[in-house]
Parts: sequence; C-alpha cells; structure tokens
Amino acid sequence: MISVIVGTFGDPLWKEKAHRALSSVRAQTVEPASVHAIHGVSLDQARNQGAEWALGEWLLFLDADDTIRPEFLEAMSQTVSSIGDRDALLQPSHVCNIDTPIGKAGVVSMIPPTDIMLGNYLIIGTLVRRETFLRVGGFRDLEMYEDWDLWIRCIRDGAEVIQVPEAVYEITFSTGSRNEPSEAEKRRVADSIRSRYRFS
Repeated sequence: MISVIVGTFGDPLWKEKAHRALSSVRAQTVEPASVHAIHGVSLDQARNQGAEWALGEWLLFLDADDTIRPEFLEAMSQTVSSIGDRDALLQPSHVCNIDTPIGKAGVVSMIPPTDIMLGNYLIIGTLVRRETFLRVGGFRDLEMYEDWDLWIRCIRDGAEVIQVPEAVYEITFSTGSRNEPSEAEKRRVADSIRSRYRFS
C-alpha cells in the first residue's frame, strides 16, 4: 500500500547514512509495500527513480538521515483506508529531533496550510499518491524546497491536505548540509518558486 523511498546523491557517504532511515522503516509495525534506497546523480533523479519502481499506491520519501517512529506507517495506513479514492497529501502530525518525546520542547505540531503559497508547511515525510506524483511530474532539480514545489503542484492538481494523528517524523540537521542555507539563499529560492506559480 505504501512504498518508502530513500534518495541520496553526491558524496557516497550519504548511501551509508541511509541506514538510519532504513532502520526506522524496518522497525515499523506495518510492512511497506516496497522499500527503495537509491543513490542518484541528483536528489530529484534518485527520488523519481524510486517512484517509478514503487509497488505501492502511496509514496513516502525519507531523507537519508531522518527517521519515522514505529507507529508511522500504521497511522498512515489507517488514514489511507479511511479516505478511499480521495486525492490527498497525508501530513505527519508532529516533526521533531530524533528521540524527542511528544509534549517536550523541540516537537513541532504541524499546522495544515491555508495557502501553500505562503510557505512550506508540509515536510518531505508527507505521503502522496503515486498516481498524483507521476501526473504532476515528480520532483524537480532545485537547490532546496523541492518538496514545497512538489506539494504546490499536487494541491493545484486537486489534492487536499489531511493531517494524520500519531504520525511522527524525526529530522536530523546535518552540519554542512542543505539544511543550513543562508537566509538570503532561502528567500531567493522561495521567491523563485512563488513567481513560477503565481500566475499559472
């Protein structure tokens, strides 16, 4: 039902770091339809290749050094069963640093967006229907915010955002990674994405 894709690129050490994400997938109480760890020439190429190979109706993309808590796929699977054929983006209810207890500082409750153009209120760990993902063209090669760019296209294609209680996505901030761009870089890429869709 749900296929998991861990895409990496660049330094081969990222392939090794993917064991963290993959270990969290193996710890799930619900077995995924398929799991694909792909090291590509670019992040978008690796993720898009995984989507092509996926066996599940739904796709979950994980960053190599991020994890999902053991009840994540079960919570997502229950939501998938309850929504039927509705086209949706299934958003985790919480995002936090690894091993942070819910209710403690550092846990962010995700707020469903009222307007996706205001900012990236979704995360890479948001589930998307494979059919929708392929129809809107998958990931594009961007410096950052490639997931936001994808979610904009999915929502404009008709997908609604549904928050999934008990689905917790854990993020690792790696020194020197794309998680640490300057504020000017973030503004430049965000403005570029907004201008792409503003009048389309």
